[in-house]
Amino acid sequence: MDKSGIFLYTTILMTSLLQDGALATRITKENTEFIIETDKKYPTKIFKAKEFLDEIRENLEEIAEKRFVELDVSKDESLISDDIIRIYRMLKKEKIKIKTLNVSSTGIDREALPVLTKLLRDPDFKCLDISGTQVAEIQMDTSNPKIIFVPKELMEAVDTKLKVKELFGEEVFNRHLNYYSVDKTFSSAWGDEKFQGINLRRVMYLGPDTDGQLNEEMQNDLLNSKTLSNLRKLSFRNQNINDDLIARLCSNESFPRIVNIDLSGNKDITVKSLKAILESQYLGSIRDFQQISCRYNMPASEISLDIKNTSITAEDVENFKVPRDNFCIRYFHPADDRQTFPTDTNAIKILQFR
Repeated sequence: MDKSGIFLYTTILMTSLLQDGALATRITKENTEFIIETDKKYPTKIFKAKEFLDEIRENLEEIAEKRFVELDVSKDESLISDDIIRIYRMLKKEKIKIKTLNVSSTGIDREALPVLTKLLRDPDFKCLDISGTQVAEIQMDTSNPKIIFVPKELMEAVDTKLKVKELFGEEVFNRHLNYYSVDKTFSSAWGDEKFQGINLRRVMYLGPDTDGQLNEEMQNDLLNSKTLSNLRKLSFRNQNINDDLIARLCSNESFPRIVNIDLSGNKDITVKSLKAILESQYLGSIRDFQQISCRYNMPASEISLDIKNTSITAEDVENFKVPRDNFCIRYFHPADDRQTFPTDTNAIKILQFR
């Protein structure tokens, strides 16, 4: 069966399993295999591997009759590599083989590679869907015919986009399109689980729609986001925001890579916002690689600010041209959080205005 057929077979069997936050596992008998399904269902964002395994154990007698399972734990970002490892080991102990595994749009990373590699080497294993995960881009040979994963270059090339859609189907195509998107509007990002969607961890720019504005609900959801950790540029242009919103943004540890903020067109933005941005221990505290300020000859994190049409005066700007010292900067690769340089604990933070 080709990839398209395998994927359709597994997705057709997916169902909505909402039980008010309770564990929702469904084990379905289908001809010669068992399909074990789960869906995003944990408000606490903690995948309950023990409970999931307990439910499988309760059905082991029936499952063992066939010796094969199709495992779908996709779209649950709280599921991590350790959960997959535990599930794999339990099934292996019972001599039950995994025939297909769908871990798309989950939180698995390089720690899962040994188990995934073992599965791919098994001649009885047919299909692994890792699209929308970190592990897909780290070390795996995505040319393996058993793997469902569309490389970025195929999604960007006009002549291959339609072929990808035709081969994998619209659902997989849209998932990859969303996964590779690094620019988002407020409304599109808010539509992805109210700024909590797992694919938002790739977003580097976030800004307003052509005519829309952030309402109060969207503002609160944005400030509570835990998945926009790779965001570099944030535009609040003409969004009717104030100093309180900036203060809350600066106190959120989920935005450590922001180095460019557009505050223009917001009359309620004052010098208080400059103070909050400069004093924040989070904004600009994680960089991909070390940067040295030519002027000060020190490791530095530079925050670029657009302050046109705000209540910030020229005198305010002069007062904030002096860098902040004793600023801590850590250096991590954006794709796999691998440390790229030792931490600088005595760096400086500089505000640049435009």
